[in-house]
Amino acid sequence: MPIIIEDNGANNVVSFPESSSANGKVIFSGDNNSLIVQGPFSGSVYITIGSNSDVQIGQNCSFADLRIHADQSSSIHIGEHVNVNARVQFLAHEPGTIRIGPWCLFASDIDVSVSDMHSIFDAVTGERINPASDVEIGAHVWVGNRVLVMKGARIGSGSMIGAGAIVNADVPKNCIAAGQPARVIRESIMWDRRLVSHLPQDAPALSFF
Repeated sequence: MPIIIEDNGANNVVSFPESSSANGKVIFSGDNNSLIVQGPFSGSVYITIGSNSDVQIGQNCSFADLRIHADQSSSIHIGEHVNVNARVQFLAHEPGTIRIGPWCLFASDIDVSVSDMHSIFDAVTGERINPASDVEIGAHVWVGNRVLVMKGARIGSGSMIGAGAIVNADVPKNCIAAGQPARVIRESIMWDRRLVSHLPQDAPALSFF
């Protein structure tokens, strides 16, 4: 089943490579958006886009179940060779940016969001105290099952996030972080998608030290 495009706005730009084997749906609810897929990808996607937003997907990605929401003036950029094993959501309900580096691996039941998706106010001043904030995940990052990557989080390249973690701050490169909130539990690591006893000599040059 191909990608179904439902365009309820104007001046929306869509670019999908003809060789993609993906299926799913894209819904534009507003105007002046762009959805650019730079190369073939496979799997299932469900994408909703509001107005003045852009979504970019790099080439050679595989998404078992990826859901993207980019509302007003939002950007979600996914690098090449990114894999999603099961339900993963990239959510921008407010203006903000989610940037995913190349060669990342996402397990299942993961939410990445720039917003709390509700407002909290100071009871005296009436000012909002929980604004949205961008999220950035570096290259070759492994995100485990049931992880929440919260607004303002930065995850360095080459790192791993343990199952069930809540990431709400910076995680350095080449480390393992776990817990609620996530904390570094091991440094100076590298990882490989293959099950091997030693780091293969043909491993990609992804040492980021």
